[in-house]
Amino acid sequence: MDIHIDSAKPLPLYKQIAHAIIEKIAAGELQQGDTLPSIRQLAKTLQINVNTVQKSYHDLAHRGVIELPDKAKAIICRQKTQEEALQHFEEDVKLIIAEAYAAGVSRLMMEKTYKKILRKRSIN
Repeated sequence: MDIHIDSAKPLPLYKQIAHAIIEKIAAGELQQGDTLPSIRQLAKTLQINVNTVQKSYHDLAHRGVIELPDKAKAIICRQKTQEEALQHFEEDVKLIIAEAYAAGVSRLMMEKTYKKILRKRSIN
């Protein structure tokens, strides 16, 4: 599995990994039932600490994106229903907005950024 991470980015590596996996699911590159590399295997491939990949996988499991059977590779779960996805989206956006306001980002800048991201998306 081809995942790119950048330690120079402000986003923690475990989140970069989780985002890359979610992007691959959204693009159809990963589907329900597909397996991910083992935690050790992905850590070795990315040349990062095993705990970083483990944290990413646990985050994805908590969000219902993957299952982590004991001593087995992670498995992509069923896709969320639109209602489930929107509920999760709303929770995430509320937190992101609060963090942005706390950092002094204006509503106008948030709206511009959101629109820019939507324009760049190639996924419907």
